[in-house]
Amino acid sequence: MARITAGNILKVAILPGIVPRTRELMAGGFGYIAFYIAQIFWAVKLLPTGHPYLSVANFGRFGISHVTSEAWRSVVKGQRHIDQIIIFCVILVGIAILFIQFCFLGAALFTQAAHALPPLPAGGFLGTANPDNDVAFVLLDYVFGIPSDGVNHFFGSCVAQEIQCFTDSPWPIPGPSFPFAYHDGLHAMLQVYSIGLLVIAMVIFSYFAVAILLETAESGTPFGRRFNALWAPVRMVMAIALLMPIANGLNAAQYVVLYAAKWGSGFATNGWNLFVADATAPANFSILGDPKDLVAAPSTPPVNTFVQFATVLAACKIAEASGTNPRDVNAYVVFPQTMGPAGRADLVGLSYADALDRSNNGDIYYVFGVYETDSSGQPLHANYPGQVKPVCGEVALQVTDVDDAFSPGSYYMLEQYH
Repeated sequence: MARITAGNILKVAILPGIVPRTRELMAGGFGYIAFYIAQIFWAVKLLPTGHPYLSVANFGRFGISHVTSEAWRSVVKGQRHIDQIIIFCVILVGIAILFIQFCFLGAALFTQAAHALPPLPAGGFLGTANPDNDVAFVLLDYVFGIPSDGVNHFFGSCVAQEIQCFTDSPWPIPGPSFPFAYHDGLHAMLQVYSIGLLVIAMVIFSYFAVAILLETAESGTPFGRRFNALWAPVRMVMAIALLMPIANGLNAAQYVVLYAAKWGSGFATNGWNLFVADATAPANFSILGDPKDLVAAPSTPPVNTFVQFATVLAACKIAEASGTNPRDVNAYVVFPQTMGPAGRADLVGLSYADALDRSNNGDIYYVFGVYETDSSGQPLHANYPGQVKPVCGEVALQVTDVDDAFSPGSYYMLEQYH
């Protein structure tokens, strides 16, 4: 096991093996290309049979420059050898293109991408007419923070325009100006990611370009026998185009996804607006019939249960008032979560708003019973909620959801029940 020293650590941290790795790439990675070029030159008789460059045992001991120099000595001018001259020139052009691509890749590492929005498409059914308060666009602007190009906004919500979101809501735009610092960090991270992918793609593209060139020269078939002559160039060009950084650290493929979200949201919004406009049109034009029938009517509670309870309650009250120990049965509203006298209130004169507030916006309990005290004034039924004994029964007005309880329709219905 190698001994770890301070010098080794500094070499890895400051210059992590760039020179040895580059030397290894030149010797091993380009060794394949040099070996394949030697095979092509042998096929067109620019290298003689048995040449050391054609032996697998010498793989990695020679480079591209050695092979091309050796083949240059065998090039003979004249029309009889035009095929050899063409193949040799094509190989040189391929090597030059490969070198230029690596130069461009090196320059890309020190070049800042321009931050300008790609051209925005026209409106139509895929566009959103009023994007200011579109919830989907608000969320997309908050997440991705694509800035404007000085004229157009990408999503164009109230967040990007730095205006008040939702007129009837106290939701202002928080924090500094758009885009936020979080967005700047996200864009920088995506830019590093995009450039890294592009570098890898260019290396793969260069390899396939050389491989196709060599296989074409060897087999005589355009684009070689392994590649589809129609789709291979299209796929390679599209791959590089989609990975090309455009603006704000995003590449073309990522902008395609954002445009899909933008147009998909516009399509859904316009489709829903069209449906609502047709569904709520006059009865003669509505696709669903009379618009009045589209409003859901609440179901009426069963009358027989309530009448039965009221009948039993009336009989119970009369029986309690005319017995051997008569007592008055009254209607109370009890609050089980409250102890002592504050846990009850007379139903008569108690508004629904007060009953809901004292019940902590929960179920309201109506108890028909008696509140009694002993000779010292202490309640006789202290174990019951509100100190009221429900001798004639009780009714609960259920409040299943606090938000629904305060909506205009639900509030009106519950108030009428109260």
